[in-house]
Amino acid sequence: MWRVEGFWRCGGPGGARNPRDFLAYLTQTFGSVQDKEQAQDRLATLIQKEGQTLGAFLPDFEDTLTKAGGDTWGDDCRLAWLRNSLSASLREQLIAVEMPQTYSDYIKRLQTLAWNFERTARFRELKKKEARATMTAVTRIMEGTSRATRKEIARNRKEQLSLRWMLTAIRL
Repeated sequence: MWRVEGFWRCGGPGGARNPRDFLAYLTQTFGSVQDKEQAQDRLATLIQKEGQTLGAFLPDFEDTLTKAGGDTWGDDCRLAWLRNSLSASLREQLIAVEMPQTYSDYIKRLQTLAWNFERTARFRELKKKEARATMTAVTRIMEGTSRATRKEIARNRKEQLSLRWMLTAIRL
């Protein structure tokens, strides 16, 4: 709190108490210089999973795009990033459709198309397939933990047998 108190008391540059200046100061003081670069790196690898609804994917994409500085980019650039991050099955739905050229109109149209697609049997099958893949991955992780536990159990048994043998030898 004491870090921003001086800025707040003075009112920022010129004493104007401009909220934008204050937010810029907060970002400068507490933000990481790598935030934008990290968001850009994440944006390059962010891809909608097959079977993931657009409603679940889009907020994450929008947040990452904004953090990467995408709110200042042109519509064509933002649309290119969005199209490249959509799942292959959703992109297929766009092939025969004339899509708007502005980002906000494109999003509105995409949401309608995605909503319709997400009610199809094909999408439900993709969702089941994704759920099975996730369960397989979780099972593999769990089995890895179980194997480690089995090794520990085997080692403990060997130690117990060794201790029993030593106790038996001492009694004799």
